[in-house]
Amino acid sequence: MKTLLIMRHAKSSWEDEDLDDIERPLNDRGRKDAPLMGEVLQRFKTAPGVAVCSPAVRTRQTLDGMLDNWEETPLVRWEDGFYYGGVEDYVQAVANLPDNMDIGLLLGHNPLVESVMRKLCGADVKMKTASVAAIEWEINRWSTVVEGNGVLQWLIAPKLVKKACS
Repeated sequence: MKTLLIMRHAKSSWEDEDLDDIERPLNDRGRKDAPLMGEVLQRFKTAPGVAVCSPAVRTRQTLDGMLDNWEETPLVRWEDGFYYGGVEDYVQAVANLPDNMDIGLLLGHNPLVESVMRKLCGADVKMKTASVAAIEWEINRWSTVVEGNGVLQWLIAPKLVKKACS
């Protein structure tokens, strides 16, 4: 079985309007939510063995914020197509995940992550900042993922985690 985590980056800052979009960092909430979601993934025993991420500053900071809560550091690849490209870049990244890793993470931006969800499992969901969805396939090789055939197991957002823990 293979589990794909799809995540939208944590909340970004719009404080410096002169920054190029790709350079926008996380805001205070984003810097708190990223480690929280990393902890959730570790507790669910779904910390990824491999992560493919957009090269944008906010996605890098989201991943960095999660890493401290994982028992093992995943193999990380930066994918320009997650920022500059389209849905097919995400789908191709899934097919290229290493087969010896059963849990993979795609970390990117809206509206692409929502479109990827629809393409891979047919789920029409809203991906809030720092939310993570888990899709599963009963397969052994990532290259055999069939679009639309994945099963959405769960979707969780920081706001729900905070409510559940208060």
